[in-house]
Amino acid sequence: MIINKRTIIASLVAPIAIMLIPIVGSILVAWGVIATTTDPMDDAPVRSAGIFLFVLAPLAYPVLTATIFLSTWLLGRLHLLSKYSLTIIVVLLSVALGVYFGLQSPFGTKDQLIGVGVFTSIIISCLGFGAVVWWLIARKDITN
Repeated sequence: MIINKRTIIASLVAPIAIMLIPIVGSILVAWGVIATTTDPMDDAPVRSAGIFLFVLAPLAYPVLTATIFLSTWLLGRLHLLSKYSLTIIVVLLSVALGVYFGLQSPFGTKDQLIGVGVFTSIIISCLGFGAVVWWLIARKDITN
């Protein structure tokens, strides 16, 4: 794969698509639009986590940009860059991260399985949206 303007633009736009859902969610939680408990006094840790995610977003953008660019460049060099390979990578990475984050719950097996399902679905929606955006921008240069 030859590095050109479309792949660079796709690698710059895809992290925005990936981070869109977490940023909107963190803003809604930080502003108190999404109530996580019935007692407003108990919302402080959740609201601080939302603010923390919102502050970390500018730090995550260059890391995601470099990761997306280097991984798609490597797939292109290996002649494996296709929508099917991107789909497989998104699903495998989402399941792996969902299992990692979901199994950290200290409340038992049932809650861990619920956490795996919730984290996997959130991560697959974020990564899938980013992969679709990257593919739609960069697909003019890719044959399959």
